[in-house]
Amino acid sequence: MLRRFIFVSGLIAATALGFAGRASAESVTVEFTSNVSGTCSIGNPAVTDDSEVFPGVLTYNDTTKSFSASTPVEIDVACDGGNLNVAVSQSAGTTNVATMEATVTPGSGTPIVATNTTPGFGFIPATTNKLSVAMNAAFALTDTPIADAYKFDVVLTATP
Repeated sequence: MLRRFIFVSGLIAATALGFAGRASAESVTVEFTSNVSGTCSIGNPAVTDDSEVFPGVLTYNDTTKSFSASTPVEIDVACDGGNLNVAVSQSAGTTNVATMEATVTPGSGTPIVATNTTPGFGFIPATTNKLSVAMNAAFALTDTPIADAYKFDVVLTATP
């Protein structure tokens, strides 16, 4: 009985192994691609180089030895939501100021602040159509500023 059991078990195992179908599988990848082109334009979209300048007016306070913007400059922006880099620098004037600060507010978004030591970086919400740019600068109180024409630049760079 034991022999018959071993024989039948062996036969079943041999049959299962000998006649088992062999699976052969191949796979392929179907790849779909597309691009989402974001665009950001600041100011007049007809001007395609960096020649566009928006003049702002600073008021000088002799007591505090500081400049401040009496009215922020409003700039048109068309951006599907993106990033905004802000840099501020002094480009003219005999005496260098000690501090500069530019504040850019994208619509009702969070203000982006840049100083002469730290550039600003922030987000432009997709619903924004205006940037409000203000700035101030100050000489050190120990400085004696020389009478001259002083100029400061706030550079805005938007990327989608």
